[in-house]
Amino acid sequence: MNKIFETLRGSWITRDREKAEDNRNYIHSAEKIPAEVQERMLLIVDRAESTEEFCDKVIDVTGKDASRHTQEIVFLETQIKGLIRAIRSGKDLESLRAVANETIQRLRERVDREEQERLRASSSDTFASLPSPPPVP
Repeated sequence: MNKIFETLRGSWITRDREKAEDNRNYIHSAEKIPAEVQERMLLIVDRAESTEEFCDKVIDVTGKDASRHTQEIVFLETQIKGLIRAIRSGKDLESLRAVANETIQRLRERVDREEQERLRASSSDTFASLPSPPPVP
């Protein structure tokens, strides 16, 4: 089951999934259903399962992306709050500049870290997609 929906045990989603699994098991083991009808039903079940797997993957990717965006928003909000605090409490221009420079530095560090992670992920994807070398005799 999709990781996002695992917390919804006992919900209508879980109950519907369990009913669907029971129906699949029944179709697989039913002896009274003609073979041709059973084959077609199993094709429909296979198609439904592949569609379900695809939807689970889409939900996982979307959830990860939403989580990443939420983390980014929280980080930026924290930086903005720090700048507002400095503006409200700061009396001289030098202290405001110092806080602004620190905030800019943190933003740059975060961007650099995210870029390194993105490059690391893309390079590992590149190496994973390369064919393995032939065995040495």
